[in-house]
Amino acid sequence: MWTVILTFFISKTSWIFLFVVLYIATFIVISNNDDKERLKKRILDEGKNAEIITFNKNQENMDIKLQTLTERLTEKERMLKQSQYKIKSVEKALNDIENKTSTCRSRYKSLMSDLKLDVHKTEEEVKSLQSQVSNLSLRREELKKEVVKQQEEYEKMLIQFTKDLENKGTGCVSGCEKSRFSLYKASVGFRLRSM
Repeated sequence: MWTVILTFFISKTSWIFLFVVLYIATFIVISNNDDKERLKKRILDEGKNAEIITFNKNQENMDIKLQTLTERLTEKERMLKQSQYKIKSVEKALNDIENKTSTCRSRYKSLMSDLKLDVHKTEEEVKSLQSQVSNLSLRREELKKEVVKQQEEYEKMLIQFTKDLENKGTGCVSGCEKSRFSLYKASVGFRLRSM
């Protein structure tokens, strides 16, 4: 789009330049023809001295006009070159901006895709950790139940063993052994409550 606008501007400036040159050339030709006609009339009508003076004045006027038009033409050419230089610098700046924009877009896209992959990985890891935590919680509960069950069985065995000893030995179990057994029961009960 910028190139179309810039091309249009350059072509418009070129046409203006061409028009000015043609105008100057036409003006010079017309002025020259008018001067020739005047010169012919004066030569025929007046004396040579008057005609030479008029011709010299006309030539001086033409030289001044030509000099003025040449200066204007030079100024227009300089302005045209400046405009072309500005157009080229604007085109270059626009191309640089476009290149930077496309580079930024590609970087942004790659960063977004990397972030999406990282988020997906993190979600998978979180799901895996949640699964492990729930499995460990279930396993812990199972182990608690198993420990409680084993302690109850061990307690039952001790009670049965003590009864068997009391029945067989009719009082062979000393008071020291009974106190040890009651201490053990208390410690097992405390451990069960703390779980």
